[in-house]
Amino acid sequence: MVCFDGLKASDTKKIVKIVNKYVKMLHKLGQGFDSEKINVIMDISAAHLSCPMDLDKMIKDEVMLGHDVTGIRHHLNRDTGLLEHCFLPRSAR
Repeated sequence: MVCFDGLKASDTKKIVKIVNKYVKMLHKLGQGFDSEKINVIMDISAAHLSCPMDLDKMIKDEVMLGHDVTGIRHHLNRDTGLLEHCFLPRSAR
């Protein structure tokens, strides 16, 4: 399992669960998944380190999950690990 400095193993497990659920949601909607899961796991992990999120809440609420993961994928600066363009995940603490 991939772990990032500063990220708890339990958070990493939750993030993997979030990504798997996100991919299933996209398939249900008839949309393809244009990335490798590891890339999305890294995006959410980086975002969580810079903007702590309630991962349990995200897992339970599909609307929040879809909004947050899609927003993170579009607004994360992969060089700095920071969210840009005033995007704030709904699950932000």
